Amino acid sequence: SFVACADAQISFFAETTPLVIKNAMRSDENALRQSLLPSLLRVRKTNQDHGNENVRLFECTTVYLAHDAAKIPEHLPILGMLLDGGYREARGLIESVLRALRVVGARFEALQGRGSLYLAGEGGAAVNLDGQVIGYLGSPSAAILGRYELRAAPVYVELRLDRLFERASFELRVTPLPRFPAV
Repeated sequence: SFVACADAQISFFAETTPLVIKNAMRSDENALRQSLLPSLLRVRKTNQDHGNENVRLFECTTVYLAHDAAKIPEHLPILGMLLDGGYREARGLIESVLRALRVVGARFEALQGRGSLYLAGEGGAAVNLDGQVIGYLGSPSAAILGRYELRAAPVYVELRLDRLFERASFELRVTPLPRFPAV
């Protein structure tokens, strides 16, 4: 949950200042992360350095948004995915998550808002559900990629699980077995 202050500046869902811990165990990683992108890019770099190509990474955890420094930060459950495939594959992953949770009505729209600060515009998209942005899809910007020295630009997805779970249907549907099955 702790990252370097520069990495903690990345926040897709709110314009907040990262919460910095004064007496952190590791002085170089003393801020609570507001996005999973920096952590997944660091893991991608490690894979690249070890010769692993065509990598698909995901993490499902909490990020922390400090709207007011005097209060406890908002704990936001996030699903982050980083893959070396293209936008179509990443969009397919998002659609698979939505289908598995039985969430309908999500739309992919032009990259907007905070997502456009960190993701390259071409091919990127905001995932909108009922007028709320629940996620972003795109390649990290050149400025962000430059910090990690990646040879190829991966595609990144970040989804708000809290908003997805509000609309998800966890109702089990079963069909009884026929009493006299066909032969």
